[in-house]
Amino acid sequence: MTYRINIAEGKGRNWNDTGLQYSHYYAVETDYEETMIRIVEDLRQVYPYPAYDITVSKSTTTSTRLPMDLG
Repeated sequence: MTYRINIAEGKGRNWNDTGLQYSHYYAVETDYEETMIRIVEDLRQVYPYPAYDITVSKSTTTSTRLPMDLG
C-alpha cells in the first residue's frame, strides 16, 4: 500500500464562481499509514485551508503466483 499526499495551491475563484480553483503544488508518498497521518498533520500547519487543499489517496496492489511448468 502506498499513500500519496497531494498539496494543491489556491489560484482564485473557479470558472463559474462557485468555489476555489486549485493547482497542483507538490506531492509526497509514504508506505506507512502512521507516517502519512503525521505528515498530513504537519502539512496542515504549514499549508492552511483554504489557501491550500491537502488530499490523500491510497494505492493498493495485489500479486498472484503463477505456475511455472518448466518441464
